[in-house]
Amino acid sequence: MTGGPVTALGPLEDAPAPLARFLTAAAFSARALHFIHEQGITHRDLTPGNILLDEAGWPRIMDFGLVALTEQTRHLTRSGVTLGTPAYMAPEQARGVGVGPHSDLYALGAVLYRVACGSPPFVGDSDQSVLYQHVYEAPPIPAT
Repeated sequence: MTGGPVTALGPLEDAPAPLARFLTAAAFSARALHFIHEQGITHRDLTPGNILLDEAGWPRIMDFGLVALTEQTRHLTRSGVTLGTPAYMAPEQARGVGVGPHSDLYALGAVLYRVACGSPPFVGDSDQSVLYQHVYEAPPIPAT
């Protein structure tokens, strides 16, 4: 993918062209997630590094290494082991329960927050600190 990571679209400023590219990429990514969810696939590790832009600037979802195909595959995740990238994990994934399409949508929101604002919604000194914030805190309102 010669266009680089999706973070190349941000952070957003007042110019309308970057905003239009961002919104188009966001909608395209959401449709791509909808498609993979219809196939019974949950990505489980959607990050800016896993959404790459092609030569035309279209986002492509990559790296399905932690994919969950069905609820029956949840036994692949041992109890007490967290799989994924803490900065983009949905609260239920951070708690180790019930990942599904909703978890990927949360991760996409966190990725888009990162692209728009320049940093993920939650940062901390440790993975545990970031996971705690995903579960118990609301993300900061982006500066306008």
